[in-house]
Amino acid sequence: MHKEVNREALQRGSEVANLTAAEIKKAIDKLLAQLNELKKIIRKSLPVVHGKQSLKELSAQNVGLSSMELKDPNLWQLN
Repeated sequence: MHKEVNREALQRGSEVANLTAAEIKKAIDKLLAQLNELKKIIRKSLPVVHGKQSLKELSAQNVGLSSMELKDPNLWQLN
């Protein structure tokens, strides 16, 4: 009798774990779907500028701006 109770308890525990895992998977899938929708909305609302851009335009796009030193004199002659 005791073994049967233990076996049933283990079966119930595994069923609960499976249900919990399924619920977590559903929630994650729903969250990912919402995030994808948000990405689509954001992409549509922000115009993408190609070609030459000023620093002001780049900073408006939240692009990381940085400077670097050009020590090699040949790099200055990019014309």
